[in-house]
Amino acid sequence: MRHLPALDGLRALAALWVVAFHATAFTGVAPPVIRHGYLGVDLFFILSGFVLAHVYAPVFVRDGFGFYVRYLCRRVARLWPVWLLVLALFALKAEIGRWTGLGGGGLRVADDPGLWSLYALLMQSWGWADPERINPPGWSLSYEWAASLLLPLALVAATQLRSTRACLTLAAVSLAAHALYTHAYALPSLHTAAAHGGARVAAEFLAGVFLWRAWHQAGDAHMSGGRIAAACAVVSIGAMIASTPSLWLDHVLIVLFAGVLGGVAAGQGTVAMLLSKGTLRAIGEASYALYVVHWFVFEGLWWAFDRFGFLVGSPAGWMFFAALIAVSLAAAFVLHVVIERPARRTLRRLAETPPAR
Repeated sequence: MRHLPALDGLRALAALWVVAFHATAFTGVAPPVIRHGYLGVDLFFILSGFVLAHVYAPVFVRDGFGFYVRYLCRRVARLWPVWLLVLALFALKAEIGRWTGLGGGGLRVADDPGLWSLYALLMQSWGWADPERINPPGWSLSYEWAASLLLPLALVAATQLRSTRACLTLAAVSLAAHALYTHAYALPSLHTAAAHGGARVAAEFLAGVFLWRAWHQAGDAHMSGGRIAAACAVVSIGAMIASTPSLWLDHVLIVLFAGVLGGVAAGQGTVAMLLSKGTLRAIGEASYALYVVHWFVFEGLWWAFDRFGFLVGSPAGWMFFAALIAVSLAAAFVLHVVIERPARRTLRRLAETPPAR
């Protein structure tokens, strides 16, 4: 399995986009492009389907469902270490808030142990709890875990396809079905967080899987990829600058994101070259930690912002906007180096070591 460095950069942009979007709570105004930042989650879902198919499809084809247990162990090693540590930080913050009486603590474990258990299991978005009560961005990770459980079934369908056109058609049908669903509910935009998250993840994750199959069938070094990626990127940015968020635009942008993803995957063209730069790749490698920890940082900064009486939209608001991005990045790199990488290596080694006789 060949590493695709441009996708690390794309993942970095998606994570930073989401963090910047949340940071606009301090400014009261979202600049062009950033005001569409909730779509970073949608880019993540398509990326996830594409990357997981790229990594695991060859192994499942070779080993069949006998690989499923080891695959799940790898996904647990990927998702849980940072998630559980940050969840523990939220629990500690709640206790400190209660002990000190300073506020800003949040929900204590003792107040709702059942909810905390669902969060610990990444099952909070499965219809049994409030998926945004403790660490709100985690609603999408809960669906990501569900999609991971079902990935082999999607791979069975995708790997049977031999036509690039059929793969692209199924990816388009998946996204179109989601568009019809959201229009049936008359949603103003896709900024609905967990309310319709299941349909959102299923459609985009499947689209990513089928897009990978099309890319794989076409040959991963297709010469037109760089031009397609550049065109889709330019149109996306232009549309986001010119238009405010709306449902129809959200769905158009998702299709354009898929074009960027498919175009840069082979690493050709100017867009792929820019996404493969060292800094973006480093942020991309820590992007999961960034996504998980940034709301913890946000709540701490918001407490200070409110405590000192700063006003939304004031110069201080823009300082806190920048601080959320900077502190979240610093925290993410620490978590990635100290927790994520060592835990993933250790858990994967333990899971794949044959039992002693």
